[in-house]
Amino acid sequence: MIELKNVGKSYSGNLVFGGVSMSIGAGDAIVVMGSNGCGKSTLLKIIAGLLACSDGEITFAPRIKISYVPERFPRLPFKVQDYLLHMGSIQGLSAGEINAYIAEKFKELNIPDNIKRQNLKNCSKGTVQKINIMQALITKPDLLVLDEPFSGVDEKSIDRVVELFAELARNKTAVVLSCHEKDLARKVTENIFLFENQTI
Repeated sequence: MIELKNVGKSYSGNLVFGGVSMSIGAGDAIVVMGSNGCGKSTLLKIIAGLLACSDGEITFAPRIKISYVPERFPRLPFKVQDYLLHMGSIQGLSAGEINAYIAEKFKELNIPDNIKRQNLKNCSKGTVQKINIMQALITKPDLLVLDEPFSGVDEKSIDRVVELFAELARNKTAVVLSCHEKDLARKVTENIFLFENQTI
């Protein structure tokens, strides 16, 4: 679906990383690891099509649908259910379809029903992360790109999210994410790319 060949990124002549090559196919699960500031978030934004690379080449399959989940999700002035209804309606889904999706994913991700009526700005970081993942999957993307999706998520919920990623892979949706902990990364996949010395 996506091919990176010697991709690099620089800002004002300062190299962030270079020489990154990677293939992403249907159902692949890939974790990108490395220290803070090494370029993980930048690489994910390039893969998601949100940033252009400075060097090398990235090619996308025709009509590929990509959803991106940032590490820091803005606390929008919505109640949780209203937000998901709004995002689903943008994609042309009916209220019935969206509510069925919400019920399914709340159960799958172990989110209490009363959260639906809470304001996003009052939810914990872990809950906001799960809502963020839910809205990204409403579109049924070919590729889901997530920046530190386990940040602030409790251990039980992490296992639920890992199970969700495995289900996506079985349904041929690719998942690319960044992660700090190697043991946690290996719960998702053995396909791990590590940043060292400004390359992978």
